[in-house]
Amino acid sequence: MRRRGPRARPLVAPTTTPERMAAIGARARGFLYTVSVVGTTGERSALSSQLEQVISRAKACTSAPVALGFGIGTPEQASQAADAGADGVIVGTRIVREAAESADPAAAVGALVGALAAGLAPAR
Repeated sequence: MRRRGPRARPLVAPTTTPERMAAIGARARGFLYTVSVVGTTGERSALSSQLEQVISRAKACTSAPVALGFGIGTPEQASQAADAGADGVIVGTRIVREAAESADPAAAVGALVGALAAGLAPAR
């Protein structure tokens, strides 16, 4: 029987022990949610200087794509995450703010998501 509905998504963080990261990474399905910073979620003006190390640790423990979250809000930050090795980014706070501040939330969020996706694309 196929399970339906929301599924728990375990997170790995900069503070996750290597043993726990290996256990979580081995069970990751779809993607491994990797937290970029120690702290709470939300927009930040700059990403951690430890970004490459956090992503590298996550990639070493899983065969699933590594998606980086917490603090991603601009196309430049999405590009920085991709350059550091992330396979994708998770954006929440910035999307909610974009929808709340726009007269046309669907169009505004669509444009933001397009810009973030472009930031992930490799330079040609």
